[in-house]
Formats: sequence, C-alpha cells, structure tokens
Amino acid sequence: MTDPGIAEIQHAVADEFGLTLRELCSDRRAAHIVRPRQVAMFLAKKLTRQSLPAIGREFGNRDHTTVLHGCHRVEQRMADDAVLAVTVSALEAILTDRLKDLPPPIEQAIDEVVEEWRVAAIRAARRDPVGFAKRMLKATVG
Repeated sequence: MTDPGIAEIQHAVADEFGLTLRELCSDRRAAHIVRPRQVAMFLAKKLTRQSLPAIGREFGNRDHTTVLHGCHRVEQRMADDAVLAVTVSALEAILTDRLKDLPPPIEQAIDEVVEEWRVAAIRAARRDPVGFAKRMLKATVG
C-alpha cells in the first residue's frame, strides 16, 4: 500500500484547522498554528516512511528534535484531550481511506490485467475449444 505524502498530510491538517500551508509551515509560534503543525508532524511520522529530518525539512526546515518534540506533545495532549484524539483519529482515517482510491502500483495493475485475460481465455476455450485453438494458432503463426 502506498503511504500518503507529507504534502497530502499538510493539506488535510491545514484544511481541518483552517490554516494555509504557508501558516502551517511558517516559523510562527502561536498556539493556533503550533498545535496543528505538531499534529501534521505526528501524522507524517506515523503514516509515512520518512525520517524525522525529512519531515522537518517539509515543515520549514525544522530540526528532527523539533519534529520528535511535536510528536510527543501530540501524544501527551491526546491522552488528556478527547476532542484532539478524535480529530487526529479522523484525520488518520481520512488519509488512509484516500489511499484506497489511488490507482494501484503499475506492477499490480499489470498482474490484474494479465489475470483477467487468463480467465477470459479459459472461458473462451471452454465455450468453443476448436474456435479458440484456431484463433490461437492464427495469432501465434501469423
């Protein structure tokens, strides 16, 4: 399954908290910006395979320790704040459900098409074995 990208997480969190991406990644330290930023960092750490330094770079070149601190703060606040816990869970569900709508990786798509053709060929051969054999010979011989 494909991970959501950090940008997708940033968009979802910014929308949920009524911020712009510029505000979310800014160096402003107002609580109404810091908390959503920390939520986005927490979700990026949880839902992506990105390193803490990579996540920090996507949030205005923040240090990996800042990302780690933000993740810990979100975990602490979720234990005490049911509304925040529900909000974070909802964002996680939205982001992971979106993955189901994405096209599968190309290898998987090819395998699915090959399997459909294999099943169709078997059905055609069972319905009309002689006609199927003639078509196969014509296709392979030219």
